Amino acid sequence: MAAIASLGVTSYALYLQARRMQREEQRLAPPAVARLEGGEHTLHSLAPGDVVSRDQDYVVEGLLTFEEDGRVTQLYRLVDGAIVRWMGARPSDSHPLWLEGAGDLAIEINGPETVYYRGLPYRQSARRSVRVTSRGEVGPRRDGRMEFWEYTGPGRARIWALAGPSEVESFAGEELEPFAIELLPAS
Repeated sequence: MAAIASLGVTSYALYLQARRMQREEQRLAPPAVARLEGGEHTLHSLAPGDVVSRDQDYVVEGLLTFEEDGRVTQLYRLVDGAIVRWMGARPSDSHPLWLEGAGDLAIEINGPETVYYRGLPYRQSARRSVRVTSRGEVGPRRDGRMEFWEYTGPGRARIWALAGPSEVESFAGEELEPFAIELLPAS
């Protein structure tokens, strides 16, 4: 029985080592836009069931689409067990945003020009009225017209905020290089 357990642990260790080596190869030769096998999906066209890998594998459970005058921005809900992350994809930009829900950030409903989060200043860099549609599991969000704000902090720090009629939901994180994530098709 111990031999079987040892074989399982060894197999898993080899798998993790191979994944690390594959990520390092991708880091050294970054693609223009991260693509799934077959080239049919990109950062901008993931669907529920696809997998996003960044240090661990997350399943795309749902997505919010923000549409304004033909420009489409995506916010993907990524889950690995109890861990929930969000990944933003802006139009014509191959740099994903790696975000977490920022429930501890209170942004006024009027969308101020500057907000402070965890001691750092963020300036509003985008403000749009968007039509929001959801697909898959995204929590208690409603489709419809909302205000979308992007705030830029020091370095690659970013905040996205969605404002409805009576509340603001915020997401905080950082902008990544395209090669920092791996996109895998649903199996």
